Amino acid sequence: VAAPAAQEHPLVIDTSFSNTSHGKIRVYEQKGLPIPSHWAYDVQGHPTTDASAAIEGFLQPIGGFKGVGLAVLMGVLSSLLSGAAYGTESGNMVEGPRPGVDGHFFLVLNVATFEDPDRFRSRVDGVIRELRQSRRAEGVDRIYAPGELEWETEKRYRLEGIPLNADTRRGLLKAAINTSASLPEDALSLLES
Repeated sequence: VAAPAAQEHPLVIDTSFSNTSHGKIRVYEQKGLPIPSHWAYDVQGHPTTDASAAIEGFLQPIGGFKGVGLAVLMGVLSSLLSGAAYGTESGNMVEGPRPGVDGHFFLVLNVATFEDPDRFRSRVDGVIRELRQSRRAEGVDRIYAPGELEWETEKRYRLEGIPLNADTRRGLLKAAINTSASLPEDALSLLES
């Protein structure tokens, strides 16, 4: 969901209804790090901090049963309406996603149908600024509006590059080799690292 603002970046939330993503758990597994206990269950349905056990198990939903309800509804909108795969039809944590069977749902509302667009954007600016000025918990230096952290991350990555772990770099290199992409001379040394 996104809402345009006048002077601020738009409010943007792009999220699933699980506490994290499959990809993030795989990164933790690659690094040999424990995951937070509220991210996933093992195959017996117990919360786990073991990334490998999480990959064999399943992701924990946000918001308990309410999160499950929201996830099911969004799954229906984003897959069944278009005939795309639903749930495990699209893959699983162990084998990964099945390419070409996923679906999406897009709904665009014309703000002018409901409200003056300039007034709406100006009010979104006000919402963002009110969020930023909220009282912070101890140890919290800054409050971000939805999407703001991602805007700042994109800006930093454009300047400094995207940090990738060794497994991801090797995977990208293997994909490039498999597709006969041209590679820099030192690229093959990444396979040994």
